[in-house]
Amino acid sequence: MIKLTAFLLLTMSWTITFSQHTSNTSEESIRKIIADKVATYNKQDWAGEKKTLSDSVKVYEFPNAIRDSTSDGLISRHSKTFAKYPKNKAEIFDIYIVGNKAILKEKITGRGEPFYSALIYEFDNDKIVKIWVISNSPTTQRPKD
Repeated sequence: MIKLTAFLLLTMSWTITFSQHTSNTSEESIRKIIADKVATYNKQDWAGEKKTLSDSVKVYEFPNAIRDSTSDGLISRHSKTFAKYPKNKAEIFDIYIVGNKAILKEKITGRGEPFYSALIYEFDNDKIVKIWVISNSPTTQRPKD
């Protein structure tokens, strides 16, 4: 029985250890990529913002409704937002990094009443590869279910 218990504990610890995705993007790089993305977004520098994104970035309305599946799709959405709300701005208030993911608290202004969003970015090879958006913004286009 002791051998079985030890085996199960060892198996569980291996499963937990190896199921974690280790980041090949450093915490310092993650913070710089986020700062660059927000700065380029606020300046409407779409070429600059695209440099922070994987070409096949997936953007989800949390938890799993897909919004966009390419960097071009995301940039197109952002340019339409600024066309409608030219004073739109994003400000990051807090960043919490766990492995290859960053959780951000963001304040959006310039669309009427300011609102807050939570974002989860996943990184690989110094690019954002996935984004989950959690927001109650009345001005955000939602995916059709």
